[in-house]
Amino acid sequence: MICVSIHDVSFELAAQYAREYPFVEFRLETLPVSIEEAGLLFSIAKRSVATCRPLGTEPQRRIQMLEAGLKNGADFVDIEIDAKDQLLEKMGDRVHETGSKLIVSYHNFERTPEEGILVEVYETACKYKADIVKIACSVHCHEDNLRLLSLCLRYPSLLVIGMGPVGRISRLFAPFLGSPFTFACPDDQPESAPGQLPYSKMKNLQKELQEYFYVRT
Repeated sequence: MICVSIHDVSFELAAQYAREYPFVEFRLETLPVSIEEAGLLFSIAKRSVATCRPLGTEPQRRIQMLEAGLKNGADFVDIEIDAKDQLLEKMGDRVHETGSKLIVSYHNFERTPEEGILVEVYETACKYKADIVKIACSVHCHEDNLRLLSLCLRYPSLLVIGMGPVGRISRLFAPFLGSPFTFACPDDQPESAPGQLPYSKMKNLQKELQEYFYVRT
């Protein structure tokens, strides 16, 4: 499954993408929309992730934006693991009350830590009642990719992402190893994170992998 990350576009274009793609993430901290317009976007989307990072966004507005998603059908809410405990716990309870799922995410934009640290991240995220744990790390070599991908085989509901050009292979292969989904950018927009591929290219590559490497029984 591929989730198209929508960021830094107008309300009209975000709505167009919500209609066009089967699964989208709204990066609410980058979208120039009101709380009411955010709600409309989620009501349009077939399947969606609500994300609102703290970058230049007041804490109360973050909560309001995420609430707009929950009230209008967001399937997932993504909150970073280093958010204040109160926010993560409060929103986590709210997410589960609505029947949506909580993604607790960890980002390391410098490197891919050793396995022990990544395991600690996973276990900490689970303590916050995460339905999905997302680990996104900057990848500098294929050993980093292997470290991330091997975790998919060990832990359920773990979404791993290798950021940067070398990490693209992890974005492609992770869903085949148990990762719930992966991210792509709209076909006519730049990436919202280092190493993202356009939706159509990712979809075609995954289709080819299924045809060539999966044996049907």
